[in-house]
Amino acid sequence: HVSCTNYHVIEGSGYSMVGGQKLDWEDKDVFTVPTWTFHEHVNSGARPAILFSFTDAPVMKALDLYREESASNPAA
Repeated sequence: HVSCTNYHVIEGSGYSMVGGQKLDWEDKDVFTVPTWTFHEHVNSGARPAILFSFTDAPVMKALDLYREESASNPAA
């Protein structure tokens, strides 16, 4: 999708696959998934993972600029 998303790990541990690269995270980490990047989040810890996220998707939608593509048909 054309929006980006920022994450703050409140608690827990795990990793995210972001554009084919593994990004490990734990308590108090902050990371960003950039635009047009396929991503997946995995809780690999023993306790629940709580991530707070915020995105610019509402702005992109309000400007009629939001687009997305499914993982089954990735952008070239």
